Amino acid sequence: MAVQDLWRDRRGQPTKRAGVGRRWRVVVAGQPTRSFTNERAAKLYEAKLLAEGPARPQDRATTVGDLVDVWLASKQRLSTKGR
Repeated sequence: MAVQDLWRDRRGQPTKRAGVGRRWRVVVAGQPTRSFTNERAAKLYEAKLLAEGPARPQDRATTVGDLVDVWLASKQRLSTKGR
């Protein structure tokens, strides 16, 4: 979960995108990314997403324990040690 500046890198140096297109990108797990022209709008959108929770209603009740059987079934081709 973060608001990323697409025009500056981690050291504060301009990127190749500097001055072109939307500057701020919101990245929240379980949500599609979205870009904004100003930082304030991006932070407001991020706060809204974090308050709402997962995008899909079925994800709200899903736990890791529910998914482990599905994940292990996808690993059937692996050797016993590989699993």
